[in-house]
Amino acid sequence: MIATEEALRGLYGMIDRSASPQRSHRDIAEALIDAGVRVLQLRDKAASDDEIRELIDGLLPLTSATGVRLILNDRLHIAAEFSEVGVHLGQHDASPSEARDLLGDAVLIGWSTHTLDQVISAHHLPIDYVGFGPIFGATGKHRSLGDQREPMSSRGTASLAEVVRVSTLPVVAIGGINEDNLDEVLETGVTRVAAIGAVTRADDMTKAAHRIHQRCQLWRTP
Repeated sequence: MIATEEALRGLYGMIDRSASPQRSHRDIAEALIDAGVRVLQLRDKAASDDEIRELIDGLLPLTSATGVRLILNDRLHIAAEFSEVGVHLGQHDASPSEARDLLGDAVLIGWSTHTLDQVISAHHLPIDYVGFGPIFGATGKHRSLGDQREPMSSRGTASLAEVVRVSTLPVVAIGGINEDNLDEVLETGVTRVAAIGAVTRADDMTKAAHRIHQRCQLWRTP
């Protein structure tokens, strides 16, 4: 199993069809793995629990064979059914402590944050990393149809830089990140980013994911 720090560095893979419904979950996963991504989060708010279970059953042979870490967005009760699956939780999902008790120490647990105070509070939680964002633009994180929540306002790169400076946990930046603004993001000192549309809308998902992954891994802050 790839160590947490090594696995998280670079592009944090999102198996999320919401930006490009014509892509299949498997196609996205295979493209990300072929690009060298070491962590994949399965995110599908519209899928039923049984559909999520079927997707995990289909993805685990891919991730197990390559040593990639698989994480499920929310749905702790399903992640607990699979010994190799971690979980990424939002501020209003199950508690990280409950997740760690259920899942054990072998899998990754992530926690979404949107403010510096939330990041600081996360230092005492039994988690492996924090996600921080949205970095750019008001975004609904490619929400499923029927989701009527107000989009969250952007946090910006200045806030991201402060989060990276004070966080004792690895930080994954998310929200509107693409190849055009990636340098601005990396200048904050972050070395881990999530990008959905920038990958799934590309003609060649593997090449797009590889470019982002490599730029993150090779970046050296001036």
